[in-house]
Amino acid sequence: MQQTLLQKVTEYNKKYSMLQEGDKVLVGLSGGADSVCLLYVLKELAEKVHFSVYALHVNHGIRGKDADADEQFATKLCAELGVKFVSIKEDIPDYSEKNRVSLEEGGRIVRYAAFERMKQEWGCTKIALAHHANDSAETMLFHLFRGGKLAGLAGIPPVRGDIIRPLLCCSRKEIEAWLKERNISYCTDASNFSEDYTRNKIRHRMIAYAEEEINPKTVLHMQQTAEYMRQVKDFVEEETKRLLEKAVQKKKDVYYIAVSALAEAPLFLQQQLIYQLLGELGGLKDVAELHVTQVLSLMEKQSGRCVDLAGGILAERSYDTLLLRKKQEVEAEPECLVEIPGQYAITLPVEFAFRMSYDTASSLGDRRMFADGSDFFLTFSVFPYVNTMKIPKNRYTKWMDYDKIKDAIILRKRQPGDVLSLKNGTKTLKAFFIDEKIPKEERTQITLVACGKEILWIPGIRGSEAYLVEEQTKNVLQIELKPRGYLHQ
Repeated sequence: MQQTLLQKVTEYNKKYSMLQEGDKVLVGLSGGADSVCLLYVLKELAEKVHFSVYALHVNHGIRGKDADADEQFATKLCAELGVKFVSIKEDIPDYSEKNRVSLEEGGRIVRYAAFERMKQEWGCTKIALAHHANDSAETMLFHLFRGGKLAGLAGIPPVRGDIIRPLLCCSRKEIEAWLKERNISYCTDASNFSEDYTRNKIRHRMIAYAEEEINPKTVLHMQQTAEYMRQVKDFVEEETKRLLEKAVQKKKDVYYIAVSALAEAPLFLQQQLIYQLLGELGGLKDVAELHVTQVLSLMEKQSGRCVDLAGGILAERSYDTLLLRKKQEVEAEPECLVEIPGQYAITLPVEFAFRMSYDTASSLGDRRMFADGSDFFLTFSVFPYVNTMKIPKNRYTKWMDYDKIKDAIILRKRQPGDVLSLKNGTKTLKAFFIDEKIPKEERTQITLVACGKEILWIPGIRGSEAYLVEEQTKNVLQIELKPRGYLHQ
């Protein structure tokens, strides 16, 4: 026995837990067949499930007297049904022109904003929209033709946050037949028949042809496929989430992706992860397959190679890591002449600060102070040396023979020609950074303790061997690297 429309909607509601007792449901009421059907159906369901119904009409200011007639119809209908109602008039052509979007897109943006405002004002818990199976089928084809991914091929979701679509299980024909059977009138929007809009072309030419010439159950079968694709999408999203937790760390809007962990995943999941991360970074209006391919190509390239993507996004291979970040203009810090004793605030690279939280904080007794951020202090002091003193052997404290240092000590960023004295001779700072696998994006951010072109100390990494404390040392220069919070403990 064939189900009635009301039975289908009731079961669909239970399947997706759309409506619960005590809900306050705001219905988007255009006055057309779909929204009128939704309003009547929800009024009937409300008597069984015990929720309340409200309605909102948005007059787009496009169709003149016809739009005003729709507004009057919606107002009268809600008065007859005893539904609390409000109508909002918006100038969609003006909005669309100012924001450089199509009338269709402008209307959608303004409608959803209006729904959200009234939801808040009336304290509603759900927003009910009248999309049906034909709308979902049109969406699937629209995204298919544009090269859409899983989300688009899954059609319109039945539930998205507080937005529900109770009629998504019904076709347009079923809705119109139900209204005719009950002798319920509705408005007809002439623009629905215009082929100026892409969706109308899909509706009137493609889906209509498929129903008439190929299979009368085209929309039903497409809706079943959409349900299946949503399950696939949910599964892929869950697997992508696992990969993200395994392979990705985010620090201050920079994504660090472990190449080894990413390489273990199937290519499809690699692609989905990069799609997601690029979308979260923003800047790319539409993340295209080309962008994802460009990022993944870095897995086969050497450290230092990068891809400049559209939207100001940079992808870079840094040793065993892929970085995704927005390009930023970094102002060079001025050189600072060190006075002793003295204390100087510096900012270290985020990744370096993160490593410090694991390499050094256990010695300080509070790892959280390092993990809180990248703001640090360098403190300088000088004291007489006694050969019974124990020279510190950690990364955050450096002792040097102060009397060997003949020139002024400065704090600055790297410069061409910088060198570091090691046991087996001097090495350029650039070569040292490469040998130690210091990521390229960190090198220009590290504050150095320098004396001319000679580097005395790369805080937390390595110091010069030319100024070691020895038995004959008379005065010790001590430099300590401490997180900002540590100084106030």
